[in-house]
Amino acid sequence: MKRLLTLLLVLALLLPLMGETTLAASDSIEGTWTSRLTDSTAALVIRADGTADLLVGVATYRCTWKLSGKTLTLTQNNSPVKGTYDGKTIQLTIGSTKLSFKRDDSFVAEDAAVEADPILFQDIPWGSNPDQARTGVAKAGLVKSKGNFYGTDDVVHSMLYTGNPQKPYELVQNYGNVLYEDYVYSNRIVKKIAGYEVDTIAMCYVYGVKNGKVNKNSKSLISVNVELKATDKDAALADLADKLTRVYGPCASENYYGKIWLGGDGTCLLLYKFFGPTLLYAKVDNLAMVEQLYEDLGFSVSSDDVDGL
Repeated sequence: MKRLLTLLLVLALLLPLMGETTLAASDSIEGTWTSRLTDSTAALVIRADGTADLLVGVATYRCTWKLSGKTLTLTQNNSPVKGTYDGKTIQLTIGSTKLSFKRDDSFVAEDAAVEADPILFQDIPWGSNPDQARTGVAKAGLVKSKGNFYGTDDVVHSMLYTGNPQKPYELVQNYGNVLYEDYVYSNRIVKKIAGYEVDTIAMCYVYGVKNGKVNKNSKSLISVNVELKATDKDAALADLADKLTRVYGPCASENYYGKIWLGGDGTCLLLYKFFGPTLLYAKVDNLAMVEQLYEDLGFSVSSDDVDGL
C-alpha cells in the first residue's frame, strides 16, 4: 500500500509537467543568432552572464536578457522587447520590424558590428565643456562668435534622449540640479542647416561630481537640440529624413514621435516635430545617466509636487 501511495504521489507531481515543453541542453539560447535583412544582416549575441548585443546594420544595442519558458525578453534602458524562442529560432518585433533569428555560430559578431562613426553635432566631441562646444559652433560658422551663446542653470530649451522608441525624448527641467545649458536664438544664428534657417540651438551639459556633491566647475556635453524653421513642417520632416538617410543610412527606428539614427560610441540622432522640425543629437544613455546621478546625489523628482498650480 505504501508503495502504491508513493507511486501515485510521484505521478501526481509529474503529470502537470508532462504537457510542458522542455528545451534540451543542446538547445541553449546562448550563442550567436543572425537574421538576414534586405540589405544587411542583423545579429543577436546572447551571453551566459545575462547580457546581449543586438546588432542591426551599424547600430549596436547593449541589453540584458531573460528567458521564461518560450518568452524571451530583451531590456535596454528599462525598455523591454519581448519575443519567442522555440529552441531553433528567435522571433523579435522591434517597432514595425519583425526579425527572425537562426543560430549561426560561424557568424563573427565583430564583422557585423563594424563600429560606425559617432554622430556628432558639428564635429564637437561628446563630453566637451562649454567653451569647447561654443568654439566648435562658431568654427562651423553657425554663429559669429562663441560669445553669442547664453549660459544658464535654468535649462528650458534642451532635451534628453530616453532610449525608448515609444517616447524618445524628454524635457530636462526635472533634472535642473545637475544640468547646465548653452542656448542661442535665431537672431544670432547666421548659417542654415540642411537648407533651413535655425530657430534655436540648445546644448545640454551634465555637471561633474566632487566629494559626493555637484561640481559646477565641471560640465560635459550630453545632448544638442536644434530646432529649425519651416512653413510646411511635414514636408520639411520628409525632406530632412531623406537627407539624414543619405548621410547616416536607414533609420534604426521610426514611429509617431519621429525617426532615430544610431551611430558608434552610443550616439544617436532623433528627427522629430516639436514647434518646428527638430534634431536631437545625443548619447543614447543620457537620460539614464542623469537619473542615476540624481539618485546618487540624493535629489528626487516628485510627481506629487503641485506647488504653483
